[in-house]
Amino acid sequence: MAVSPLNPLAFARSLESIGRAVGGLLGAEMMVYAADVLVHTEQDPQLVDALLVRARQMDPKGHLSLDRILRNAAGRGDWLSLADALATAVDLVDSDEAKATLVAQRAEVLGRRLGRLDEARRLYIEAAHLSSSLAGAALAAADDVEALLGGRVTHEAPWPEVVWPQPAFDPLIAAGDPTAGMAEQPALDRYRARLAEGYDASVFAGAVAEGLELGVVDVARRVLPGMSTAGRLAELEGLIAAADAGGDPEGAARFRAAAFAESPVSAEYYAAARRLFREEPHAHARIEVLLRRRRVLESPSDREGLLSELAALMASAGHPR
Repeated sequence: MAVSPLNPLAFARSLESIGRAVGGLLGAEMMVYAADVLVHTEQDPQLVDALLVRARQMDPKGHLSLDRILRNAAGRGDWLSLADALATAVDLVDSDEAKATLVAQRAEVLGRRLGRLDEARRLYIEAAHLSSSLAGAALAAADDVEALLGGRVTHEAPWPEVVWPQPAFDPLIAAGDPTAGMAEQPALDRYRARLAEGYDASVFAGAVAEGLELGVVDVARRVLPGMSTAGRLAELEGLIAAADAGGDPEGAARFRAAAFAESPVSAEYYAAARRLFREEPHAHARIEVLLRRRRVLESPSDREGLLSELAALMASAGHPR
């Protein structure tokens, strides 16, 4: 790519241009990454907001763009925008636990920051109904709000700091499907149906091998959608250990590549996925690997380097969809 990451504004503009050309979910993600570059270099907050709004327009159900809107609103103390964005976030998650966390976060903003106590109390009660693990803290907060409404303060801190996870809004990201918009693979349907009848390690291994051949990065999730991430990772690590013990380094490398989607923080699994999908027919998979890895990087320099590679790959691949 011609633009150097050392020129953040030009780099962000280049990412924005590519995002507009690509469109859809992947284009929206590029808009978000352009905004990230500006945020990390503390440049042009107005352009950051404009990029995120554009990302939401391109992909209204996008989790990543809404996550950034939430974080930016929280960072600058724009509580009204934060409350509105949290209301939108609740509609984008499926599990009751994730909904409860976001509902409780919105209750805190409405009550603590905006003084809308009636709404805060109602939302805390709603969160308690949604999640048994949050019920105690949410109901205690609702009781304290009721005490405030009645002029009775029962605790020093009426909003206990128990329903605001760090980093904020993780339920939204966890509920998103961090892919490059790849379609479902009908070839994996028979494996998913077979595994739904009862788990079989050999069937799972065959599904992983076939899925990787098709360029499916998150093949384990696709054939075992009902299993937790930790469970799928444990099964893949069992296959890795068996392949290593059986003297099958190629098989072990494939299973490590499949494990990347379940554990993108692992440098070992990331390297395996990059090696597996380095050939031209798997350009979509290479893009998805970079997108997934991008979300777990902490270092701004690492993020910029990955974004440069991602943008160059997208430009060379033409229209990734």
